Amino acid sequence: MMPKPKMVSFVEEFIFDPAYSDYVGGRIEIHGDGPYAEREIRFFTKRLDEFYQFRDRWDLQDLSEKQLKRFEFEVRAKYLEEI
Repeated sequence: MMPKPKMVSFVEEFIFDPAYSDYVGGRIEIHGDGPYAEREIRFFTKRLDEFYQFRDRWDLQDLSEKQLKRFEFEVRAKYLEEI
């Protein structure tokens, strides 16, 4: 039996610190069968144009486990900046 795909849902969160007003941050919820997210991937970046294109491409898409691993790697590599 193949695992069911997981849906990814982007949730932007307000950034209160004015030093980071040119950043976007939040979480990407990973949903399975239940009503709540099973886990989440954090993002925080000032690569806004690139991030918004990425979000528009992937938001509310169903991903296989293999696709989800690549997706998570890309988010962490490109859109999770250390401050």
